[in-house]
Amino acid sequence: MAVAAIAGGTFAFKALDKSVKLVVDGKTQSVSTYASNVEGVLKDANVKVVKRDDLTPKLTAAVADGGTIVLNRARPLAIDIDGVHSKKWVTAYTVEEALSQLGIDGGADVSASRSQRLPLKGASLEVTTPKTVAINVDGQAISVVSTGATVKDVLDAQSISLVEGDFTTPAVDTPVTSGMQVDVTRVRTTTTQEAQPVPYSTSEQPDGTMNKGDKKVVTKGVAGEQVVTYTVTTTNGVVSAKTQVSAQVTVAPVNEVVNVGTKEAPVAAAPAPSGSGAGSSGGGSNAGAIPSSGGLNWPALAQCESSGNPKAVSPAGYMGLYQFDQRTWNANGGSGSPLDASAAQQTAIAQNLYNARGISPWPSCGPKLLS
Repeated sequence: MAVAAIAGGTFAFKALDKSVKLVVDGKTQSVSTYASNVEGVLKDANVKVVKRDDLTPKLTAAVADGGTIVLNRARPLAIDIDGVHSKKWVTAYTVEEALSQLGIDGGADVSASRSQRLPLKGASLEVTTPKTVAINVDGQAISVVSTGATVKDVLDAQSISLVEGDFTTPAVDTPVTSGMQVDVTRVRTTTTQEAQPVPYSTSEQPDGTMNKGDKKVVTKGVAGEQVVTYTVTTTNGVVSAKTQVSAQVTVAPVNEVVNVGTKEAPVAAAPAPSGSGAGSSGGGSNAGAIPSSGGLNWPALAQCESSGNPKAVSPAGYMGLYQFDQRTWNANGGSGSPLDASAAQQTAIAQNLYNARGISPWPSCGPKLLS
C-alpha cells in the first residue's frame, strides 16, 4: 500500500509539471516548470520584467503545458531624425523593428544595418527621411526624392558635380528640408583676344609762310592696330564680367601733323559796291576793307557775290560778303551771325571754307577768286 501511495504521488507531481516555450527578444527557450502563471514561469527561468517591457500574456495569466510566453524587453534608443535629437524607449530588438515602432518611413536612410540587433544597454541611430527637393541646374528643373542629409548629398546622388567657381543656393552644407529648392550656378572664366584700332593723335605746328587762320595737313593721321586680351566671366552661360588684361600694339599709329599759319594777312581796301553782285540785297555799303589771303582774289569774289557789302542779305537768305548760310558759317568756325562779323573775319571764315571745299561753294563767282 505504501508503494502504491508513493507511485500515485509521483504521477500527481508529474501531472503538475509543464513545458512552456519562452521567447525573449526573439530567442526561444523551453522552460520546464510547475508554475501556474506567467510570473512563476519567468521566475523559474530567471528572467526579470521591468515596467517598459512588452510581455504577452500578462504576468498574472495562467499557463498550460505547451503554452508560449513572449517577452520583448525595453531598451533606450538615442535617435537623430533629420538633425533633431531625442531619446526613445523601444521593445524592438532589431533596428528594423525599432524604426517600425517609431513610425519612420521604410525608405529612410539609417546609420546602421536594419537587421542589426539592439543591445539592452541601448544604441544610437541617425535617420534621414526621404524629402522632395527641386533642383535648377544647367537650364533644367529637376524634382527628386532624396534621403541626403545636405544639399551636397542630394547633388551627389544625382551625379551633379560642381567645379571651381560653381556655387549653390542654399550652400552645399545646408541641411535638406522637404520642399527645398536648390539653384546651381555655373561660373566660368575664359580668356579671349580682340583686334582693335589704336587712335592717332593730332598735333599742330606754326607755319610763318601761311596766313593766320590757315591750316594745312602735312602728315595725315592713320590709326594703328592692337591685340587686346580680356578675361571673360560667364554666369550660367551669360557674360557677367569682362576685364582687360593686356594690350599689345601690332601696328603703331601715324600721328597727324597740321601746320597753322602765323603770318598776318595784308589788308586791302574793299571796292565800292556795284549793287549787281550775286545774292546782293541791293544798295549795300562797304563795311570795311577786304583782306586778300594766300594769293587768292577775295575782293573779286566779294564784289561778285555781294557787291562788296558785308551786310548784304540775298532773297534766299544768304549773308555777308561771301553769301554764307548760317549752317556753313558755323561749320567753318564762325560764331553769331555773319552780318555781325567784320570783313576780315568774314574773309577768314571764307578761307576755311575754301581750304575744305575749294571754289565749289561759289559756283557762279568762284572762278573770280582765282583771277
